Amino acid sequence: RATLTFNQEASIGGQLTLKDGVVKASPAPGIMTVTGMFAINDTDYYWIPTLNGVQLIVLGGIDWTEDGSQNLNLQNGGSVFVPVGTQLNMTSGKNINGATAGTVQIAGTMTCKGKESTDSCQINCNFVNSGSVLVSRATLVLSTASKISGSISVANGAFYLSGTHTFSVSSSVVVNGTLTVI
Repeated sequence: RATLTFNQEASIGGQLTLKDGVVKASPAPGIMTVTGMFAINDTDYYWIPTLNGVQLIVLGGIDWTEDGSQNLNLQNGGSVFVPVGTQLNMTSGKNINGATAGTVQIAGTMTCKGKESTDSCQINCNFVNSGSVLVSRATLVLSTASKISGSISVANGAFYLSGTHTFSVSSSVVVNGTLTVI
């Protein structure tokens, strides 16, 4: 329930836990590198974990699978980068928001897991995937814009696209379930 502001560049050798607070770069954009894990803990209705102008590079992965944590907001050019060899693990009900002001970039692996296909993980901002995305018993929603040059695999689930999405010739999309494009 507070704002941590840094100037231009920051490095955290351990874990970054964002619990009902804001990390802000001033001036934006600013680069923050986290060697450990990035933990998101959204427990308050009024305070939503937010990256404001922060280009976050997570070397230790993101395990966003606990119950109750719902949203991560990206503002003012905020972004999350998951490099090669690193994972972003999400479960049903997780939403990364930001519209055109935020970006999620996957060079490593992203997973979205639920218990049935009506469960969903939503990327409500720009999405760039040059790695691999695995969806199991859930719906992956991309609602803004994306550039896909990696792979997306949906097993017993659904893939829902709205907005503008570009798939390169090197991309691979396999959907065992429902594909919706609007």
